[in-house]
This record gives sequence, structure tokens and C-alpha cells, in this order.
Amino acid sequence: MQLATSDYEVPAQWSKKQGVQILGGTQHLVSLKFDPQAVRRVAAKAAYGLFRTVTGRSLDPEHDLHLRRYILGLVDGIEEPVSIEPDPLSTTTSEKPHVVLLSPPHDPQGAIVSLYDYRFRVDLGVAGALPEPAVIYCAIDGSCMRLGAPEETQTAIQQIQGVHFSQPWHLVTGSENPEA
Repeated sequence: MQLATSDYEVPAQWSKKQGVQILGGTQHLVSLKFDPQAVRRVAAKAAYGLFRTVTGRSLDPEHDLHLRRYILGLVDGIEEPVSIEPDPLSTTTSEKPHVVLLSPPHDPQGAIVSLYDYRFRVDLGVAGALPEPAVIYCAIDGSCMRLGAPEETQTAIQQIQGVHFSQPWHLVTGSENPEA
């Protein structure tokens, strides 16, 4: 995200001083508050939608219903089908595409979703296992997607092989909704 890429006159109601100007190139810190589970639902929606679109296959009916209910926010608690990589959500925007890796060899029932280089693992269940892994690249502006070449698939697999996904929100005790 870029802020103040050119000189910017601060509106008078924002400042006690008149004529305050932020010069272009000034570094800014931005703090965002969000619901982490909603972000995980976005990752699940991307994995589910691309699995169905790219493969033309269906998931096991019970797992399919559970995943769709989760995506819609109708399922909470320990039944969550999404795990996250160990690093907290400290990411940066870029022009790099979002990436979805379906059925990596070491995790054939999983889909790894990378949004702004932050990775999620979505459980697609037994029917989500493909004979060969596939990687899909999606433009960050939503304008297009493409299936990766075999060498891109191998690169994506290598990038996630050492990542151990977890659900740290289950490790918090003493609260029914530790993320609230």
C-alpha cells in the first residue's frame, strides 16, 4: 500500500495547524483491525472455488457442505478446515499474484493458498486429492488467473514443503472466542 505518493495538503479538520503538508515519499505506519477468521474464510473460498473450477471435480458431499457452511460463516469453533503458517499476519502488498497449490505431494488433501505471500492450508478432504498437483496464479486485481506450468508447480511445492501449518487460536484457553 502506498500513501502520500505525492505532496498532500492535510485538511484543516485533521490538524490543529493550518497548512500542514505531507511530502511525497514520507513513510507511514498503518494499523488495521480485522477478523482473522474472515480472512481464513476468504482463503477457503479461493481454494474451494478454484478446486471446483480448475478440476471440474466435487468434494465428498459431507465435506463439501461443511466447507461451504464455513465459507459462509455458519460454522465456528474447532471444526475449522483452515490452518495458517507460523508467522503472524505481517505481510505487505505487492504486484505478485496470489497462488493456490492443489494437492501437494506431501499433503494431497490440502490446498495451500498464498494471499500477499501469507499462506493458509485448506482441508479439501479425501475427494480433494488429485492425481497430480496443480498450481493456479491469480492476479491480485482479480482480472485473470492461469494454471501454472509443471516447473512452476514444482517451485510452489518446494516453497511450502517445510511449512508446518497450525491453528494457534485453539491453543488459547479461558475464552470462547480468543480472536474477538
